Amino acid sequence: LYLLVKCRTGVDREAGHAAISQYAQQLLEAPSLRDRLRKLAISHKLGSPLPDGMVLANVDAILELWFDHRAAMVEFFADGAYRQHAARHGHALDFR
Repeated sequence: LYLLVKCRTGVDREAGHAAISQYAQQLLEAPSLRDRLRKLAISHKLGSPLPDGMVLANVDAILELWFDHRAAMVEFFADGAYRQHAARHGHALDFR
């Protein structure tokens, strides 16, 4: 599953990337979430200057969440620990 992440207005690139990394790290610290997650990867947006002709998507990072099966994914997002975790980071990050 891919989560597209955009930093909220007023959050600079460096602070946004730190918030995204912290968000992912804290997901792994919650036992009920970690137990359902098989792998996690983060891809951050390239910084300037960009190669000629390259246009980037309007996201700052992509989180890849890997699960063994669909039921584990559904349980992950239904878990109260996930909802609390997402709410703590909502001031800086917007998930699409």
